[in-house]
Amino acid sequence: MEFCLAGQQVKLQGEKGIYNQEIQLHQLRRLTTKKEVAYCYQLISITSDSQHLVAVPPKIQELLEEFKHVFESPKQLPPQRHNDHQIYLQTETASINVKPYRYPHYQKSEIEKLVKEMLESGVIRPSHSPFSSPVLLVKKKDGTWRFCSTTKRCFPMDTEAQNAFEALKVAVTKAPVLSLPDFKKPFVVETWEEITMDFIIGLPSLGGKTVIMVVVDRLSKYAHFSALHRDFSANKVASIFVADICHLHGIPKSIVTDRDKVFMSIFWRELFRLSGTKLHYSTAYHPETNGQTEVTNRGLEQYLRCFTMESPTAWLTYLPWAELSYNTSYHSAIGCSPFQVLYGRLPPPIHSYEDNSTSVEAVDVMLSQRDAMLRQLKENLHRTRHRMKQQADKKRRDLQFKVGDRVLVKLQPYRQSSLKRQTYSKLRRRYYGPYEILERVGSVAYRLALPNPSRIHPVFHVSLLKPYKQNPRFHPTQLPEGLAEGQPLVQPLAILRKRMVHQESRVEEQLLVQWEGWNPEDSTWIPTIEFRRAYPQFDLEDKVDLPRRKEIDTDLNAVTSEEMNDMNEVIFPLLLSLHFLLFSGSCGHPTIA
Repeated sequence: MEFCLAGQQVKLQGEKGIYNQEIQLHQLRRLTTKKEVAYCYQLISITSDSQHLVAVPPKIQELLEEFKHVFESPKQLPPQRHNDHQIYLQTETASINVKPYRYPHYQKSEIEKLVKEMLESGVIRPSHSPFSSPVLLVKKKDGTWRFCSTTKRCFPMDTEAQNAFEALKVAVTKAPVLSLPDFKKPFVVETWEEITMDFIIGLPSLGGKTVIMVVVDRLSKYAHFSALHRDFSANKVASIFVADICHLHGIPKSIVTDRDKVFMSIFWRELFRLSGTKLHYSTAYHPETNGQTEVTNRGLEQYLRCFTMESPTAWLTYLPWAELSYNTSYHSAIGCSPFQVLYGRLPPPIHSYEDNSTSVEAVDVMLSQRDAMLRQLKENLHRTRHRMKQQADKKRRDLQFKVGDRVLVKLQPYRQSSLKRQTYSKLRRRYYGPYEILERVGSVAYRLALPNPSRIHPVFHVSLLKPYKQNPRFHPTQLPEGLAEGQPLVQPLAILRKRMVHQESRVEEQLLVQWEGWNPEDSTWIPTIEFRRAYPQFDLEDKVDLPRRKEIDTDLNAVTSEEMNDMNEVIFPLLLSLHFLLFSGSCGHPTIA
């Protein structure tokens, strides 16, 4: 570094080979006290302003020279102009005289300096007016200060204006801070209010059980697995649901399921309608709508497959351990295990077993097999989830339609139970239409304008639709034969009973009809007149004997009592659990104080 000192050029150069080390302030003070420091220098980097100069174009330079007086510092008050700034006051308005603001010492000195400069230049002059207004200093980008004068205007302050002013004052003077919850009050974690359900069928028979009912909480991801017999019905599923789910978590607010015959049965829908539970169904032939349960099903199947390859009928033995491992494992979607979300604490550890720690051989074998099984279950869970996510992402696509667009719909006759069975249906046409889109149902389903007598549901998932492009060589295709017959959707199978019901001032005859393809508990009462109108080809002669007039009241009471007995098996436990939940105050959810 070179500089000029007393007319002489001085050059400072560091010595090579000397180790330089930073020191702290107290060390510098100690060295100064011992007089071991001769001089202290402060190095400041100074950049030349010439480096930032930009060449001005000739035309702009001429313009600046022509109006040079505009950019000069003012030396006097501005001249009189056609439009001068002035503040108009209302009549009988008192003079506005506001006391000055309080300023820091350094700003007070700056104000006095600026006022003195403006008085000397003639920009301002002393005034004896009764009006006054405070001034503010606003800092510019170059570090200098700008002189600003503030004026106030009086407005009528009514109640609304006063409240607005107070709210503004609070918002300006107080920093926004998130309020902390009152930990003295209990709060409820809303788990097991929305659940999903599904079945895993086709398992090897063990004690007559070949089905697993999977129930998953949508918030905590906690799951329960229950084994069912092969001949399960809506009545039996409801009983298992009360025994395994309701007595632990209460009655849910909503249930998401597929369109299984159990979930679509009248018994199931009526039961949960009376319980206050909303039933939501997935789109037909698109199980991804209930993807959470489908993924859980595949993971559970992978668990059981790994441990029952040599003995498939032993799957029921490993089912409780699979449920425990699933609920205590880490889930990336919630950032912890479902057990921790539900109970607010970490899962209790399962102590590992050391070989030969007991003299009882049966206990030693059992605990050794348990540890090996749990380790393998957790490894399979992570591997299965990763593989499922990769495979599912390969087939997904982002496809959207608008109302009024024409699309082709994909039908699969060998899976569509409402289609007429055809020979070699696997080689038949897949896409039919085009049909117009009437509305969008949710985010991934659309309602189509199908023919009126169509026997299939008009709502389709986006994966079953294809955009229709106008092509002169393409001929529109109608729905296959047997799909557009003008027949009722469900055909009666048998007439079980007949009864007479008092309707206001008349007596109405009703029939208990068992429907084709439905379970016996889904039989419904229908007025005879409506039944004859809907099914004129069904012969009611000799189906059931009509009771005599004297037996009407007795038969009506007997039928009503029998109907109630049929439903007591499921409704009574539900009502009992609901009564307990309402008066216990916990509603099946953990309460944290």
